[in-house]
Amino acid sequence: MRLRPRRDGVSRSYATGRDRQISPRVTINALPNEVLLQIFDFCRVDSLRENNLKFLGGPWWGPWPGVWPRTWHRLILVCQRWRYVVFSSPRRLGLRIYCKEYIPVREILDAWPPLPIELFATYLDEPSVMAALEHRDRICKLIFNLTCPQQERFATLMQEPFPAMTGLQIMAGFDRVLPITVLGKSVPCLQSLTLSDVPFPTLPRLLLTCNDLSELCLRTITRLGYVSPDAMITGLSALTKLTHLTIQFERPMASPPWPNRTTGRPSLLTRAILPALTAFKFEGAGIYLDDLLARIDVPQLETLKIEIFHFHRSGDVFDIEQIIHHSRTLGSFNRAEVTFAAYSVGVKVCQPEETNPPKTLEMVIEVQDEIPGFQVVFMTEICTQSLPLLSSVTELDILLNNPFWEDFKVLTHNTEWLGLLDLFEPVQTLRLSGELQSNLVSSLKGLGGEIAAAELLPALQNVYFRECSTDEYQKQSIDRFFTRRRHFSH
Repeated sequence: MRLRPRRDGVSRSYATGRDRQISPRVTINALPNEVLLQIFDFCRVDSLRENNLKFLGGPWWGPWPGVWPRTWHRLILVCQRWRYVVFSSPRRLGLRIYCKEYIPVREILDAWPPLPIELFATYLDEPSVMAALEHRDRICKLIFNLTCPQQERFATLMQEPFPAMTGLQIMAGFDRVLPITVLGKSVPCLQSLTLSDVPFPTLPRLLLTCNDLSELCLRTITRLGYVSPDAMITGLSALTKLTHLTIQFERPMASPPWPNRTTGRPSLLTRAILPALTAFKFEGAGIYLDDLLARIDVPQLETLKIEIFHFHRSGDVFDIEQIIHHSRTLGSFNRAEVTFAAYSVGVKVCQPEETNPPKTLEMVIEVQDEIPGFQVVFMTEICTQSLPLLSSVTELDILLNNPFWEDFKVLTHNTEWLGLLDLFEPVQTLRLSGELQSNLVSSLKGLGGEIAAAELLPALQNVYFRECSTDEYQKQSIDRFFTRRRHFSH
């Protein structure tokens, strides 16, 4: 079957054999309403997938809550039939009216059907915002970017009922603690809550009433808004529908406000079972994370991302066994990524991309250490404690975040690299930052004989360097390594 273009711009299909039957032109109008609805719904889901950075970056924060709430109305301008299809399924298509400052909100709300409202506000007293707030029973999502002078106005506003609200995002820089009455009974249907730099230490008491909450993101938790592990666990214990959880402390808060734990583990009477949790992200002190992981059960976990601040190797407590215990629900991993930076080390293990859904564990530790070149030794210590996570790894990436970081390459020794590589026995493919090729070549050159060459990465088949050309000397050194291994195997 081929297409023959015509002068009028319409293409007709024709057969090349005996039967030259001309097919009639088919337009999109031939599709039934249900198929059109599925196409529209697919566009909505695809838009949310591209624009919603739900997790690992945290629930998306910004003045635009995705493309779909602002573009669906273009469909109803095509023809009367499309308009009918769209308005006949407002809930399935997630139709919303998007409101913000300095737009004619009253005229917009009068012109459209009574659809749910998404409101983005920076100034609560702006006329357009006040016009939208008159329809509190229709507001399904609030996004606030507020300042300190508006704290009292916000506290008063949020004591009013919002019966249809399912999403609330607040980014502020409040200098006083929010009263306990805020959000008390005003948001009975809340499903997604994001608080950024909002001191709300009584939040756990609110969580006990949010039985439908599925996403909770607490960012930039300051000393003023500190919530103890005990209180946090108590609040989380009521969230049986929670799927995404982010807890992020303020980075400058180097010394934690909670007391140092020197003897034993705290009381484990309060526990939380989160049967629906699939993604957990934590940024803060290791001692706080230990207390959380010791008291929660997450049988459906798919993604775990951890970043530890200001870790002192000589004195701080950080129990990797707790992470390994919770990562068992993730299954086995086939790929590992080891990253070195000036003051931190990171390791990430993940499953094949074809796994649905692919499960991931990522751990970054920011180390306060005055010993130059400590990174490789510290990473070896971490991987030694994490051997159960590495037992199935066949692909290993070793990356250097700063390619111009010459001190790192000079201060690390061959024996340190060999000690790290020796932990990855099943690895078949090794990829390194191009800046590290001299370190690998020196380490391989220092191996003393065929036996040592055979024992290091015994399953290794391929070595790749990223964005870097390998000179003839380095190629010969790598070739000699594989030659000695082959001689030993024979």
